[in-house]
Amino acid sequence: LTREDIENRLILPNKDKVAQAKNIYSYLKRLLSHAIDQDYVEIDPAKKIKNPILEIPNKKRDIFLTRDELGKSFQALYEDNTIPDEYKIALHLLLMLMVRKMDILANKWSNIDFERKEMFIPNTKNGTNLIVPLPWQAVKLLEILKNDYGTDGYIFKGKINGTHLAHNTLWCHWDKIKNKMLDGKNIINNKDIKLHDFRHTSSTLLHSEGFRPEVIESALNHVKQSVWGRYNQHEYLPERTKLLQHFADMIDNLIGQNYLPY
Repeated sequence: LTREDIENRLILPNKDKVAQAKNIYSYLKRLLSHAIDQDYVEIDPAKKIKNPILEIPNKKRDIFLTRDELGKSFQALYEDNTIPDEYKIALHLLLMLMVRKMDILANKWSNIDFERKEMFIPNTKNGTNLIVPLPWQAVKLLEILKNDYGTDGYIFKGKINGTHLAHNTLWCHWDKIKNKMLDGKNIINNKDIKLHDFRHTSSTLLHSEGFRPEVIESALNHVKQSVWGRYNQHEYLPERTKLLQHFADMIDNLIGQNYLPY
């Protein structure tokens, strides 16, 4: 593979498929990095390609759920009898644990330690491994799943045997919730809240609670591009434990105990 092969034949960026181009570029870098680690290849041509060369803009979103919108949307979620419980739990955990979609949807039961109350996420988007301390609410939700679906393979199983739940499936159910009306008004004020915006929501709310920015960034698994940042991926574990428990308690209070499954 040459740089030109990757740039012109594999990625094919254009203004209508920016997100797809960025995803393919990310997968190629991870794939080739693994190939180098296993001594299959010696050179990673993807490393020579930068986003500006591909003309892929990095658009930063700052959209998030307010406290009132969070409470109402998750009340509507738990009241909706057309959405299976496992999808409700997936959305709740996605918000509560501040992780990326695939870090939880593609994770397996073997990475859950109920005794230590931790979730291990291998090979995250930025190439690091991550330990996520589990609030007691997360443990309860996982125990519900364990009792209903067992602990074989993926935590959230796909419709095809041996696959995990697709994020598009989860998005379809969230799309149903975000378009709900209450007293003649949209429950989230017509915001185009995507699943990734759950992370913006958690960051915004926790900053307002006075948590240190570096601890919030660590919980979001935003690794700094410095040597210090790369080698401190497990830093702040005690602080992250307190932060995630505080956030889980906040979510409980906003939703209300009458709606929660635990």
